[in-house]
Amino acid sequence: MGQARRRGDLQQARGKLAVAGGHLFSCIFERDLHTPLDDVAAMLRGVARSGECALTVYAPEFHIPWRMLYTHPHETEELAEDGANFDPAGFWGYQHVIEQFINILPAEDGLKARIRTSGTPKPFT
Repeated sequence: MGQARRRGDLQQARGKLAVAGGHLFSCIFERDLHTPLDDVAAMLRGVARSGECALTVYAPEFHIPWRMLYTHPHETEELAEDGANFDPAGFWGYQHVIEQFINILPAEDGLKARIRTSGTPKPFT
């Protein structure tokens, strides 16, 4: 198999992944029209299109693959059905830093920060 064909297969797989990530976003945030989730979905699409962001999710019981979500970054066009026009910036994990806090305990109950200048680490207070 030639390198050009492999590149084409990879491009096609990326497009399919973008379509799947777009469906995932829609299934979570746009499954029921005319609900408060409409506003949440619109706000998330706007934030995702605004450029690089650091997103923090506080949800100890709501786990989804945030980095795999895809929202097409070009407001004037839709993602093609086959994903042929995908843009890597539409993948949330490519464009944004995403962190999810799943621990409901206060931070001081977690790992203690330490500073090491030389020798033995000393607690950071």
